[in-house]
Amino acid sequence: MTQARELPKIMYRRMQHADIPGVQDLASRTSKSEVAWRDWEDDALLRRLIDAPWTMPFVALADGHIVGVVFLGDTGTRLLLNHLCVDPSARRRGIGQELVRCALKEMYQISPVRHVIALVRGNNPLGMEFWQKVDGFKDETVCDDIHSFCMDLDPSGSPWLTD
Repeated sequence: MTQARELPKIMYRRMQHADIPGVQDLASRTSKSEVAWRDWEDDALLRRLIDAPWTMPFVALADGHIVGVVFLGDTGTRLLLNHLCVDPSARRRGIGQELVRCALKEMYQISPVRHVIALVRGNNPLGMEFWQKVDGFKDETVCDDIHSFCMDLDPSGSPWLTD
């Protein structure tokens, strides 16, 4: 049995322009069924997403290397989580959930929307498994190709909004 390598302390923060190559490298090391978004390769688009007031890309770093990323967008009525990606060698250690929590907490300070949706392609079994296990999210899928996992945030006691 192979033991998972020990990761250093993980730091979570908003994505910066300097993170683009690391995010692109992470996406390139992940299977295409998990990261179906081809725009990872478009530097100009990633810069616009970093700068846009309605999006909040977040990264997880271990020793300065990007081991996770998530994009969170504000539609005005709900927050949309998509393109969650964690380095295959760093999975099943809580990085994905903490990345989501940090992004939700910070975005909620800017836009206190109470409904959150995470979209997952039907051909992404790891993504499906992740969101099925995340506390508070319910599968409200309306078609087989795209699954939507939804959660209502309670500002008075949501564990997603507190430390």
